[in-house]
Amino acid sequence: MHQALERLAQSLCHRQPLMMHTLSEDLYDAVMENFKREGHPRWLPIDRAGKILQQSGRLAASIDSEADNDQAVAGANVVYARIRQQGGTTRPHTIRSRYNKVAAL
Repeated sequence: MHQALERLAQSLCHRQPLMMHTLSEDLYDAVMENFKREGHPRWLPIDRAGKILQQSGRLAASIDSEADNDQAVAGANVVYARIRQQGGTTRPHTIRSRYNKVAAL
């Protein structure tokens, strides 16, 4: 009984294995499922063909998870991820068409 309590006390102090192998992986899986389902609840529709937020696949490919003794997180490392998640505005900028194609107005 004493050994079982000792193991329990150790597991409470050293939570990184739990955080890493369970919680951070569950967070990653939930984010990837969100991309697959196009949101939960569903993301707002778009005016182009293809899946929402997946035109190039860069955002979904940048999703990663990590953990330490106190927390487990999943997130993206591309600069536009935060505004896609939380909304907001950006500074004015010029939008250039790719491959010298003319944008229809």
